[in-house]
This record gives sequence, structure tokens and C-alpha cells, in this order.
Amino acid sequence: MQTIKRIGASAMAASTIAAGAAIATATPAEAKIEPGRYTYVVWDVHGQRVLNQEIKIIGNRIFIKRGVSHVLHPTRNGAWYDNVGVRTTFWRAGPGYNGTQKPFWYPANKVRLIPGWDLEPY
Repeated sequence: MQTIKRIGASAMAASTIAAGAAIATATPAEAKIEPGRYTYVVWDVHGQRVLNQEIKIIGNRIFIKRGVSHVLHPTRNGAWYDNVGVRTTFWRAGPGYNGTQKPFWYPANKVRLIPGWDLEPY
């Protein structure tokens, strides 16, 4: 009887480990921001444009300016990154990406990634 219990416990532990490994290796439905050059535009809560600059996305990194980059974390419909207490989230919208830039202590700004480098006002 002890042998049967031991075999049953071993089989149960092995199946639990196998199920955990399958869950850990399964990739969820993830979107990512397509690599390339973008115009990065930020509007404050009053609708005033506060930033309009060129950025690059290479792999899972967003390069804001020379030497400064952040890791992009894919979500179901875009990606997000954190920068010193400010979370920026993007989601697919038309040819580019819309999003929010949310400091933990202030209302969210609106952001837009526009494919290509085009520093005309929006």
C-alpha cells in the first residue's frame, strides 16, 4: 500500500511540474511595436503639445535620445515601459500607436508614435 501511495504521489508531482513547465513556456498572444523610426509626440492634460521628437525602436528597446533607451514590455495590443516613476503605455491605432504617459502623481498625458520621422506639428 505504501508503494502505491509513493508511486501515486510521484506521478502527481511529475504531472504538476510538467504542467507548470508547459505554462511557463507557452507564449501568450502578444503584440509588439514594430521596429523602425517614429515621431514621438506628447500632449499634456490641457491638450498642449509638450514633446515632438524622433525616436527609434530596435527589438524590444525604445531609444528616446542618444544613449538613453528603455525596455519595451509587450502587451496584447502594444507595449509599455517605465522611466523613473512614469509609465508609458502604447496600443495599436491606425498606422501608428496611441497611448498614455502616466506619472504616478499626476493625470495622464496623451502620446502618439507616428511611423517615420516627420516633425511637423500635429
